[in-house]
Amino acid sequence: LRRYHEAAAHSALDESLAAFGLEESLRHVVLPTLKQVGDGWERGDIEISQEHFASNLIRGRLFALARFWGRGTGPLALLACAPGEAHDLTLIAFALILRSHSWRILFLGADTPIATLAQAAETTRPALVVVSSFDPALLEAQAAALRRLARAVPLALAGPGVTDKLSARLGARRLDGDLVAAADEVART
Repeated sequence: LRRYHEAAAHSALDESLAAFGLEESLRHVVLPTLKQVGDGWERGDIEISQEHFASNLIRGRLFALARFWGRGTGPLALLACAPGEAHDLTLIAFALILRSHSWRILFLGADTPIATLAQAAETTRPALVVVSSFDPALLEAQAAALRRLARAVPLALAGPGVTDKLSARLGARRLDGDLVAAADEVART
């Protein structure tokens, strides 16, 4: 990824998926790689062009795996990033794991206005709405709207910007830690 070598990156992803399957590849290859890239960018060891290249390559592969994730008969999960939140890759990975448990996925993506999310929830009646953010300030700025949403539908908050205190105050469930474990937990409840 540092050398912008698309073929090698795709080959590594292909080998990982073939050898270990989706869950283990996400847990041990994709998500740690994204973290390393993000940490490297924050330290100044990785250029923004390298971060964008890596993120876009991985996003493309994850979306290729997501094809038809809205089909099926399982419960529906409505997923979105908080307004102002651009980091959607971990939410896409969570959706893929949840889909492996037969859930249907409606993914709205990055920077989703809460009013739009509420409208989609009213139309689709999901079993769960998940809002993700890396920045607690983005969730705090939407506290009133998120509280209203939590009264209308089952709401879970995910990402490094979420705390137990914030989740409790908003009346939402907190999805914490390992995405595979969080998806397993959601699928069991």
